[in-house]
Amino acid sequence: MKYKIKLQDLEKCFKFAVEYHLDDKKTSSNRTTGQYRGLGSIIDSFIIGKLIEIGVAKIIDEFSEDKEIGLDFDIHSLTKENLSDPDITKIKENGAERKPKIFVEIKNLSSDDRWIGLTSEQFNTIMRSEIPKNNLKKIFIIYASLISQDQKLDSDLLGVYLKENMDLDILKKFCSSEDLYIEIKHILTGEDLKKFGIPFNEGSYMYETEVFRELNEKTSKKICEENSKCVKKKIDKSILPIIMRDNYPISKEIGKFEYNGDLDFFVKENEKSKRSYVFCKTDVIVKNKILGVFNLKKGKFYECFFTTVGRNPVLKRNNIWIAQRNINNLGLPSPEKSIKNIEEEI
Repeated sequence: MKYKIKLQDLEKCFKFAVEYHLDDKKTSSNRTTGQYRGLGSIIDSFIIGKLIEIGVAKIIDEFSEDKEIGLDFDIHSLTKENLSDPDITKIKENGAERKPKIFVEIKNLSSDDRWIGLTSEQFNTIMRSEIPKNNLKKIFIIYASLISQDQKLDSDLLGVYLKENMDLDILKKFCSSEDLYIEIKHILTGEDLKKFGIPFNEGSYMYETEVFRELNEKTSKKICEENSKCVKKKIDKSILPIIMRDNYPISKEIGKFEYNGDLDFFVKENEKSKRSYVFCKTDVIVKNKILGVFNLKKGKFYECFFTTVGRNPVLKRNNIWIAQRNINNLGLPSPEKSIKNIEEEI
């Protein structure tokens, strides 16, 4: 489910960012820090999100012969009332314009995003809004990514835009707009988020989801050396111990890790942190209800990467999250089927 970016799409997004910057009715400060935001910051805040919205709308359009998707490109200040407005605001059908019949939220998904979902406040606000009227089946959350076909060149959108409009040698390090496309990765309904989402509330932490990392041969040999600081520990034959690398609390939300197979468990203790490793004597399957299944290979060493994410991992809002790595194991419809459903319902 892809849409190839056109130069006019990029120009439309930059025009929106510049108009927003120049409009004296909206705030010019960051909503989180209160600091002044210049044009560059405005571009970073809006450009990729708006481009993702355009790509998703075009993909939905491709499934329809008589409907055209309309997005919100008007300039207005963000308030508590409109912060959770839908991203698709109007539908043009058979020459007439109307409101959509479902609520569609479009999210930019990066390769580094461990969790997907909404804040509890946004989810509750959406449910109370006019379109879904507490009907979870009428809420659709679409996650899409901006991808470059040329992985050797930088795909930063400001650099791409400047390359299209300026003849400077240094800008050749950026890809062209024609190399970019939008790809839909996941689609959730409000019902899916309610059923599979896990509350991660204010004061909890952002945790890593890829918790097993295969070690290279050199590092693996060091663990087994006689003078190694790694000590083999006896553990339960079905439950893997959770030893945090960064001294933050063990996640209450994620729960236990059950395993099948034969393995050795090693712990390396330092003054500031601990490390734990497993050596798989057989193929090992590790299961976690929130993160899904991990398939570990016989004869391989893995570091158990139980840790938080980010410089300040403490959560400042209540959230409802699903681990992105586990989303394809939940039995949800394919993005293609969900897009067709959106086109019919909208």
